[in-house]
Amino acid sequence: MEETKKVYPTAPDADGWFYENEDEETAGVQTRTYENMSRAKRVFISGNREVMVRELKGRDFSIIQDITKDGKIGFEAATMSLCVKINDQGYPAEYYMDDLRLGDFSKILIPVGRINFS
Repeated sequence: MEETKKVYPTAPDADGWFYENEDEETAGVQTRTYENMSRAKRVFISGNREVMVRELKGRDFSIIQDITKDGKIGFEAATMSLCVKINDQGYPAEYYMDDLRLGDFSKILIPVGRINFS
């Protein structure tokens, strides 16, 4: 009996979310493309909190540099503070460094990197 190989990207669900590839499906990272061709990624972290990640613009890089210039906040947390919402709420970079569990921080890094740096 021949095994059927799953095709990626998958078909969007009723809300437009789909998996771009097998790695993202394994990590639970979904993608949505809007009519204006902008994209968002979504993942769920502990407490069944929904994390939405938006695409950054070139201008955002200057803001990230400003946030990280004193060396107290890392590049990843600064980036998250600009492009991530958890349960539809944005947080400052310090939240990602001081209050978020490392497992959740790591899980959020996947969609942040995929949508903004690959």
